[in-house]
Amino acid sequence: MIALSNAKSPAHAPARDLPAGFGSGVPRVLVVEDDALLRAYACEVLADEGYAVAEACDACEAFRALVAGGVDLLVTDIDLGPGPDGLELARYAALAHPGLPVLYTSGRAQVDPDDRVAGSRLLPKPFRPSALAQSAADLLKAGRIAAVQRFA
Repeated sequence: MIALSNAKSPAHAPARDLPAGFGSGVPRVLVVEDDALLRAYACEVLADEGYAVAEACDACEAFRALVAGGVDLLVTDIDLGPGPDGLELARYAALAHPGLPVLYTSGRAQVDPDDRVAGSRLLPKPFRPSALAQSAADLLKAGRIAAVQRFA
């Protein structure tokens, strides 16, 4: 059984489960965070907003989810521990899925804007639930507008 987060269910789907259950028609968000508590917090906030939420604990797990497709918004911490970081993950996502909105989260004091993918947003940690929800909504809206313009 695959559990997808939405406003009615607090469960979060591991990214490896994306192919079987991520096509619910609501915006689909992939949350990538190596800190389990922060990941659960972000997933809960986004699920409460009505998004289908999948989670990954590192870039490698997130890569698999992105290859499977069906992600409308990537929310990634920049510092993901060993292995590729969130900046590398987002660059891959931009190549594999042009126009995919990216929301970075970071506790860093400074993040060079040139290191981020175009059109992305940075949400400094710690963040309020309302800031995460608003950033996600803004990026999804901008992504829909950009998609319409690409096909117009």
